[in-house]
Amino acid sequence: MKVFLKWVVKSFQRGLAYRLEYFVSIFNALLYMFIFTSIWKAIFNQGEVIKGLDQNLMINYAVFATLIKSTVVKSRDFIGERVRTGEISVDLTKPISLPMITLADAMGSWLFQLFSRAIPLLVFATYAFDIRYPVGLDIYFIASYILSFFIFHSLLFVFGTASFYITENFPLWILNSAAISLLSGSILPLEILPVYVQDIAIYTPYPYLFYLPTMKLLQGDFPMMHALSRQLMAMSATYLLGFALFHYGKRRLHIQGG
Repeated sequence: MKVFLKWVVKSFQRGLAYRLEYFVSIFNALLYMFIFTSIWKAIFNQGEVIKGLDQNLMINYAVFATLIKSTVVKSRDFIGERVRTGEISVDLTKPISLPMITLADAMGSWLFQLFSRAIPLLVFATYAFDIRYPVGLDIYFIASYILSFFIFHSLLFVFGTASFYITENFPLWILNSAAISLLSGSILPLEILPVYVQDIAIYTPYPYLFYLPTMKLLQGDFPMMHALSRQLMAMSATYLLGFALFHYGKRRLHIQGG
């Protein structure tokens, strides 16, 4: 546990060390908010309702989805980096769990983004975009938000362990990034997507990243018990895949190393 906590602190402190990167990330998040709130204002006339969504809801959705995404999606390809540098061979000889270290590294980054980015961005957005107070800010949202972090980390873990099997996993990261943009609700609520895309998306972990916690914030009567169960299933399935890839990939790495 001490090693785990040390890695969390180390990852948190790494965020403090790169001040320019921090301010650039703040600017990027504000730019995203401005772009998408402007788009929804242009698309939705005042009072117009499309698929149960109106202008006010979409403006709030753009702001809160960006806030949630900005705190969660800020982790590195920990395993992939160490496979490429060869450090993984040393890591596997240490009396530590590499998957737990990847979790600690991601958790430190998540906590840094949560406290250093989300709060100032929320204060600014409250005045800049005239957002309404979220009606669904309760224990169910907190549970959904935490699960969204673990789902993102499980995806990070799966695509990181792919480094054991292929020379360069960068194309997989591009694919993952595209899927997050399209299916996770970070840009569009699922209701706007074609029905056949929605039917495919619900069988992937992506809609459970940002769509569910954001809709919970904006709609207090959102069916959360069912949603939380789907998030748990998505997280469990993705982690199981990641651990399977890690287990067999580790053996494969040993064979290649002699």
